Amino acid sequence: MSYDTVALVAQEPGLETVARTLERTVPGLWVQPHPGTGLLELHEDDGSLVATVEPGLALASRREIGRLLGPEQQDAAPDPCWWVETRARPDDTGRKVADGIARALTDRLGGTVWTSGPADIDFRVDPPAPRRRPCHRPRRPGDPGPARRSLVLLARRRSPGRWP
Repeated sequence: MSYDTVALVAQEPGLETVARTLERTVPGLWVQPHPGTGLLELHEDDGSLVATVEPGLALASRREIGRLLGPEQQDAAPDPCWWVETRARPDDTGRKVADGIARALTDRLGGTVWTSGPADIDFRVDPPAPRRRPCHRPRRPGDPGPARRSLVLLARRRSPGRWP
């Protein structure tokens, strides 16, 4: 479970604006783009993920705000409106980072903030799993050894008797 904030801002939050806000709000964290997406990841020095930020998404309809966040937020949101979402781990650090980013963006660009409220679980880091002895089997020529990555493919197929 994560702790989420949504900054509903009145001006377009370009990537440069979001990056500058992150530099000022969370100077002790490393900002790294998530490969293949528009997300920005915030990491601590040890590499642990604190939060991800999704830079501004223009909302075409105010009804979407009401549908997703409730009618109170729909009424309070600026028009036009951009949605900047931060998902953080639900510990004190994550909540502080997410709240700080949302507050800084709305202070700079105008708007309002929605939060998911207190998480109903405590965040804890699981201890590393005990190391197990690897399973040894004789290798054959051309055998690449154990897989380091995996790929799962899903395909939707129609039932033979269910064509539209």
